Order: sequence, then C-alpha cells, then structure tokens
Amino acid sequence: MSMKIIKDSIHGYISLDPIYSHIIDSPEFQRLKNIEQGSFRVLYPAARHDRFIHSLGTFHLATMFAQHFIDNIKEDLGVTITEGSEMQHSITQIINSFCYAALLHDIGHAPFSHTTEKFFKMKTDSSIPVIDMQLRDAVKSVVSEESFQRFDGEFPGCSPSPHEIMSGTILITNANNFLGENIANFDLELAARMVIGCTYDYNKDGNISPDEKLILGIKNCLIRLLNSQTVDVDKLDYITRDTQMSGFENVPIDIERLVRSVTAVRIGEEGWLYPAFRKNALSVIDNVFRAKTEQGLWMVAHPVVLYDAELLSHCINKLRTLIDESYVTNVFSIEALGTEGIELAEKKYFLLSDIDIGADLRRFYHSEALFCELYERQTRRRPIWKSYYEYRYLFSNAAHNITEEDVFLYFKPLIDYLKSSEIFVLDEDEYGKLMIDGDAPDPAKRSAKFLYEFFTGRKLNFNIVLLTSTNSFSPKFNPSFVYILFNNLPKRNGANYETYEFLKDSSTKDDNRRLFYLYSKDKLSNEHLDELRKQLFAALQAQHEKPRV
Repeated sequence: MSMKIIKDSIHGYISLDPIYSHIIDSPEFQRLKNIEQGSFRVLYPAARHDRFIHSLGTFHLATMFAQHFIDNIKEDLGVTITEGSEMQHSITQIINSFCYAALLHDIGHAPFSHTTEKFFKMKTDSSIPVIDMQLRDAVKSVVSEESFQRFDGEFPGCSPSPHEIMSGTILITNANNFLGENIANFDLELAARMVIGCTYDYNKDGNISPDEKLILGIKNCLIRLLNSQTVDVDKLDYITRDTQMSGFENVPIDIERLVRSVTAVRIGEEGWLYPAFRKNALSVIDNVFRAKTEQGLWMVAHPVVLYDAELLSHCINKLRTLIDESYVTNVFSIEALGTEGIELAEKKYFLLSDIDIGADLRRFYHSEALFCELYERQTRRRPIWKSYYEYRYLFSNAAHNITEEDVFLYFKPLIDYLKSSEIFVLDEDEYGKLMIDGDAPDPAKRSAKFLYEFFTGRKLNFNIVLLTSTNSFSPKFNPSFVYILFNNLPKRNGANYETYEFLKDSSTKDDNRRLFYLYSKDKLSNEHLDELRKQLFAALQAQHEKPRV
C-alpha cells in the first residue's frame, strides 16, 4: 500500500504509511474531527480546528524529532548502533511506539477538550477514579507482573491529565484493531507511558549493562519529548496551530531549526540520558517560551475564554438534574468514546463528541437561563477588568502596602466556596444562603458581604460571577529541565551543557501570578472602579495583616 499524504496548513504535507493511515481511518480517530481543539472561538472565531488535525501535526513532528534525535546522539554522544543488531531492533520499536503515542495522545479527549475532561474523574470506586484503574488494568494485560508492579509504582508520580489517562488506555485496548499483525513492532506500555508522561525511575536501574542503560535512556528521552516540562512535540504543535489558526499574532517558531537540533546529554555520575537541544536552537527556544506565555495570556486565560468554558462546564454538570443523575459519570466514560457506547435516558451515546453534548444542551435552551446564555452573547456578563495587566494596575498599590496577590487571597475563599458548592452565579438568593450556611468559612462570607454592599449600595445588579485564573498563562515549561548542549566549546564544571534557566538567568517565580476576574451584568464606570479599588484597599487594611488562606 502507498503512503497517505495529507495537506496541513501548519506543517505542509504530512505523510503516513499504511499502518498509521489505517488508524486515522478508524471511527475512534475520526471522532476527533468533532472535538474542538480549544475554547478560543468565543474570542477568535477563526480558530475552527480540531483534535484530529492537531494529532496529525503532533505525529508529524514526532517522526521528525525521532529521526534527528537518533542521528544526533550518535554524533554528540558517540553512540554506535550496528545495522541489524538487537540494539537497532529495540530502537526501531521505541521509535514506532513514540510515533504511535504521538498520533493517539489525544484519542481519549472529552467533548470540548479541556473544558470537560474533569468529568472523567468523577466516576470513582472506593475513592479511586475508575479511569485510573482502567489504565492499570490495560497495562497489566500487556506486560509481565514485574513490569506492571514497576508501572503501578511510578504511575502516581507523573500526574497526567484525565484525557491522557483515557488515551493511554485506548491505545492499549484498541491496539489489535489499530495495529493488527504489526502489533509486535510496538511497545504498548511504553506508548502509554509516553502519553501520560510517566518516565522510568533511573534509580531502579543502576546495575544494568551499557546497552540496557542506553535503551532505557532513549525511552525516557522520547517520553519527555512527547509529554514533559521540556520542549515537546505536543506543545510545539498546539502553540503554533492555536495561534496561527486563530489569527493571533504571536512570536514565530522556527520548528525546522529546533527539530534538527534535538539531542541528549548525559547527566550525573551514572550518565543517564536527558533530552537536550544544540546551542544553535537557543533563539528558537527563546521564542517557544515567549510564544507559550503570549498564547496563555491572550488566548487560554483571556477572561472571555475563561467565562465561556466555565459556563459550558456548569451547564453540562447541570444536566445531571435535567436528564439523569448519572449523566456525567456515564456519558463521560471510556465506553461512550467507543463504537459500542452506552445507553442513558433512552438515548445511545457512542463516539462521543461536541455534537452530542451540544444537542443535549440545546434541549433546555428555552427553559434554563444559563443554557440560553451559551448561545446569546448579548445576555452575557462582562469582565470588569480584561487582563492581568489591568488587574495589576487596579489593585497593586505601594502606598497601601497591598499587592494584587493580597486582593486575590481576599476573594479566594469565596471563589473556592462557590466552586465547591457548584454555584456559578452569585445573586441575592445565593448570597442569602451563603450567609446562613454554617459550613461556609468566615473569609468567604466577609468577601461576599463586601461585594453585596458594593453593588447594592450603588443600585447595580448583584448578579455576578467570580473566576480564578491561577497561573494559567505561565509557560508549562520548566527552564531547569531544558538542557542546551555546547558540544564544540570548552567544558564547564566537567560538563558541556547547561540548563536554559541558567543561561537566561531566569526563574519561574514571576510566572506564578494569581488573579481572579469579576463578571457583572452592569458595565462599571471609571468612578465605580475607583470606588471599588478604594473600598477594597480599606477592607484589606482593616484586617491589620495580609489575608491568609
């Protein structure tokens, strides 16, 4: 069979051999055409792209990264791989698994992507999420007992997202259909580890042969090059794709230059492998960090995007009272993602997508105000401040010894209470219930009272929404995990590499900004905003110390 060629607006032409083209033609993968990539379209209407093309883009980058990675470690680390050797066979299987994992890393995504994936974790058995047990069972079915015990011990430490857990399970349980007679050429446990970002603990493998050590190092490097705090193929595709498809003018990323520079370094006395980039890619890595920050600030954490996502999530959760109490736990399940599906309230849910959930939401358009708000922008509350910079301008005041962090902490107990109580809109009815709730913390009542008196005292609608944007626009990279190789320069402290953090003299501390947004039916005037600021400063000062959480 010939290669399948797909034209992509970001990467040009993407080539797939018959093994992978068979996978993308499956109903499980085609489902991703109906899973919106992000929640940006409420702000950037042109951002109409899906998990299907993002998965293909990630696969494309994985194939490029894998080949250059192997070629470069041969040159940079003096690695010898003999043609036809067991070593070459093992590396081929690792690369196959890497490409397979990259293609299927989002196969388990929920409708509306990240907005609803939290629902996957709501179904539990003895307080353990069912999806965690499903992944463990899947891994156990394809490895030895010894290997499973190792995975079971390392899995809790990697903190994967719910959709990553789902994807890891699906790529194992559907492997026979996806790979057929080629299944022996893939390491399914390794592919699942790559999707969930679960590296092998090097401390467990001190006494092994040099070849085994190299193989383990290559496995961990490729796990990190798909899902980690370093620069990986998943981030590279979605940063580039999300910004270009939306029309947002972001920092350009020279992906080709980055791909050609990917390599590895040996770290520590044992010389374990970690992914790295040659020094000629430093300008690109600068741009990757900058582009991710800008994407987060002006797209992911934009108050309009945040509001739309939280409104959608609240309405979907409310379907438990409108359709069936088990709606969330049954519909958002691995069974509903497949072709067999599940039945609930006389409806069949299979190959679950945005379309299915959207149809359920529209059923209550005329009877539920918040459901109506999903489709009518003119009814929506508006953020009183529209960015972190406006928030900082309003609420950081050296003269009062108050920072934006103090303001955030003042309202955080209230925001946490509303979230835990599944209250989206704080109005007079909900305020009354809060003030007599014996379990509600006093700090939450204090900040609620402040807002109530402020709005009602100025004859404004007390019908508001508060949402946090905690660190959501900081880069999901750790510069201390990004290694730069200087292979033709003198060694420093016995090594020819350094971290990006050291080179840039950077820290992630400045990215740990926390803020909240306040949404109102009324547009606050400059006079109202000034009054809000002054009264908040006075309220904070009255406590005689910074608020504690």
